[in-house]
Amino acid sequence: MLENDFPHGTGDANGDSGFVPAAASPSPWSSPDSTDVWPTPSPVAAPPRSSMTGGTRLVITEEDLADPRVDEQVRRMAEAHVPPMSRTVGTPTAPSRRMQFGRTMATMGGLGLAGGFLGYLLAEIIGKGDTGRFTNPTQATMLFTTLFTVGLGVALIAWDGLEARNASKIWMSLARGLPIVVGGGALGGALAQQIYYPFVRSAVKNALARAGSSDEAVRMVQNSLRFPRAIAFMLVGLCIGAGLGVVYRSWRRAQNGLIGGAVGGFIGGLMFDWVGQAFHRNSGALSRAVALMITGVLIGLAVGAVDVLRKQAWLHIVSGGMAGKQFIIFRDRCVIGSGGDADVTLIKDPSIAPSHVELSLTPGGGARFRSLAPHLPVALNGVPAAEGTLSDGSLLQVGKTVLQFGMKSVEMPTYTTP
Repeated sequence: MLENDFPHGTGDANGDSGFVPAAASPSPWSSPDSTDVWPTPSPVAAPPRSSMTGGTRLVITEEDLADPRVDEQVRRMAEAHVPPMSRTVGTPTAPSRRMQFGRTMATMGGLGLAGGFLGYLLAEIIGKGDTGRFTNPTQATMLFTTLFTVGLGVALIAWDGLEARNASKIWMSLARGLPIVVGGGALGGALAQQIYYPFVRSAVKNALARAGSSDEAVRMVQNSLRFPRAIAFMLVGLCIGAGLGVVYRSWRRAQNGLIGGAVGGFIGGLMFDWVGQAFHRNSGALSRAVALMITGVLIGLAVGAVDVLRKQAWLHIVSGGMAGKQFIIFRDRCVIGSGGDADVTLIKDPSIAPSHVELSLTPGGGARFRSLAPHLPVALNGVPAAEGTLSDGSLLQVGKTVLQFGMKSVEMPTYTTP
C-alpha cells in the first residue's frame, strides 16, 4: 500500500518525532504523481518510541483497514502483476495499400495452395486416382470436381474461424457454405462433362484424320482440350465463389468470389495440361497434385485480388492482440465482437463482448456505430462514446483493441463554367 495512505511518523537524530509529508517520503509502490491521486493526510502525532527496538512503530487500526482506498490499492497491485493480454504496436496508423495488398495475396495464395492439396488428397483417396471409381465419364467427372471443390472450399470458407480460433465460427461457416460447394461442384462437373465430351470427340476425329504420327495425334488432342478444361475449372471456381457469398451473407462477397473464382479457375484449367505434361511420370498422381495446387493458388489469388480492388470500407487493427489484421466490410450492417456469430471476430482481448459494437455503413460514405455492451469500453478517437459517426481514418476502440476505419474515396465530378 502507498506510504502516504496512512498516518505515520519517524524519529530524528535527537529522538524527536513528527509527521513527514508524503512528498518528502517516497514509496516504492507509489508513482511520481501519486500525490495527485490521493489527498495528503492531516499531520498527526507519531506513536510512542518502542523501548525494545529503539525505533518507531507503525500502528494500523481496523479503521485504517476499512478505508476503501486499501481495496483500491490492492486491486491496482494485483493488476500490475497480471501479464498483458494485448499489445500495442507502434503508432495507430495502418500500413500502405501495397503492403496490405501483399498480405492479402500471401494469405489467399496460401489458402489456395492448402485447399488445392486437400482437394487432391480427397480426389486420390476417394476417387481412386489413375484407376478411377467410376467407368462412366460423367460420374467420374462429377466426383472429381466435387472432391476438389470441397477441399478448396473448406480452406477458404473456414479460414476466418481458424484465424479467430473459434470452433463455433468454423462450423457455422462450413454449415452455410459447404452445401453450396458440394452441390455446385457436382452440378459443375456434370455440366463440364457435357461441354467436354463433344470437344473430345471432335478433337480425336480431327487428330486421326490429320496427324502423321501417334505422338502428333496426342499433342493435337491435348491442345484442343485446353479450352473446355478451362471452362470446367471455371465452373469449379464459380461454385467456390458462391459458397463464400453464402458464408458472409453478402451479395458483394458473392460477386467477388464469382469473379475471382471464374478467372482463377479458367487460368488454372488452361495450365492444367501443360503442368501435367511437365510433371508426368509413370503415374499421373504427381502431375495431378501439382496442377490442382497451382489451380487452387490461382483461384485464391484471384478472389483475394478482387476483394481488395472492389472493397469499399474496411477495419484495420492498429493496436491489440490482432494488430496488423484487416477486415473488409462486405455488409451494410455488421457486428464486431468476440463471438463466433460476429461478422468481425476479435480475439486476444478479454474485455470484448461476444457482440460489442454494431456498425452501419451510410449511403453518403462513412459509417455509424453504436455500443451493444454499454458496460464495456468503446471510444471514438480516444473519447468514450456509446455511439457516433466514423469517417476515413477514424479510430474506434473496442475493449482494449483499436481499429482504424477506412473507406474508398469517391471523387466527385467537377464542372467548369465556360
